[in-house]
Amino acid sequence: MSVESETGSFRDSETRNNLRRILESCSKLAEAGDFHESENTAVSELVEFLDSLLDAAMSDLDSENAENDAFEAISEIHRYICSPSIDQEVVDALSFELPKAVSKFVGISSRFLDLAISIIDQFIVKCGPRDMLSILCNTLGYSSKIIKAASYIVPPLSGLSKVLLSIQRRQFEQVKVAVPIILNILKAVSLESEEAELEDVFDTAVEIANSIYEVCNKLERDTKEKLRALLGLYVMQCMALVSASISYKASSCPSSVLQLSQISSYCGLSYLSLVTTYDVEIVAESVFGGEDKDHCTGCFSHVKHGAALSVVWGHVSKEVAQTAKEDLIAIRDELRNNQTKRWQAIGTLKHVLYFVNLPWELKKHAIDFLLSITDEGVSRNYNEERSEWSSYVPSLFSALQVVFPAICVFSLFIIAQSLFFNEEGKC
Repeated sequence: MSVESETGSFRDSETRNNLRRILESCSKLAEAGDFHESENTAVSELVEFLDSLLDAAMSDLDSENAENDAFEAISEIHRYICSPSIDQEVVDALSFELPKAVSKFVGISSRFLDLAISIIDQFIVKCGPRDMLSILCNTLGYSSKIIKAASYIVPPLSGLSKVLLSIQRRQFEQVKVAVPIILNILKAVSLESEEAELEDVFDTAVEIANSIYEVCNKLERDTKEKLRALLGLYVMQCMALVSASISYKASSCPSSVLQLSQISSYCGLSYLSLVTTYDVEIVAESVFGGEDKDHCTGCFSHVKHGAALSVVWGHVSKEVAQTAKEDLIAIRDELRNNQTKRWQAIGTLKHVLYFVNLPWELKKHAIDFLLSITDEGVSRNYNEERSEWSSYVPSLFSALQVVFPAICVFSLFIIAQSLFFNEEGKC
């Protein structure tokens, strides 16, 4: 059946007539001044109608008719929202529920993605960014009830990247509220979804980082520095989640890693500082203050891993190091010649080795980097640093407890792999 005939079928169908009736009912109630009293009923009816279309399409993914009916219905709603004659009271009421309802359809097919994003964009324009910030954060929170959560969160994340740019007052406070919510959802979804589902998720996560970067450029002095610090935390957490959710490929580096590396350099996060002196707790406290710090700790649970992985990616890829404006040779020399910093680096890099979700290949590169800063060329100028060493012994011992077993396990893995391929060659 052609697309034209399918569209014609929808226009003549009971599905389309029911949708038109619901939308016209909303308009008539608004014209009569009765919408406020009946808005819950009208909006609920529309949401239930959309859920029935979603169920029909999801129950039989091979049914083109069910998918096309759903697509035409969402397109009809898009036209309705875009209409210049739509009553603002109707728009306000629909803005609370439609972002959730239309985002669910992205799980059926990627063709719904642009449509869902466009509908949310219309709400941002017509309802204002401050109202939509809380609505879209609420939409993200609903993802725990969605089967295909990775596809569901892309439209609200895309909307948030635009909302953050559009807010004109108290930008830092608004971003500070949104970032923990965004990161908690990214963590939950990325660690539970398949890699193929996550490309759009991480693309929109990077869009949000770029938006925060743009907001930083509008601010001044203390507020700007606080937002830069928050952006750094966001970037490091995303770096860890991206690294744990992708299949490592020696021939290429994920574009999201490159973009996050570029933003981290703006935040003043040098490779040397990331593996030596970067303290997540102190940075978080500077951003959120003592009262909110504990509340937000969970969303930054992988920042230390991200800090270490930023350097590992630079070690893996010259392109990443160049993007981050870093000289790995100089950094390795600095760590080899400074015992205190070397101990700090070992303590930071241990996070890569016990990160369960991380590909083994990245752990191998972390071990390679560790070996490169602890080889025979290490400086023996211990006397100058002797007074400092005792404070690092507990963390160093903890790090070595992780590093040595990891090296042993990885060595056995390489030996077993080598034996396997040798036996294969004999066959």
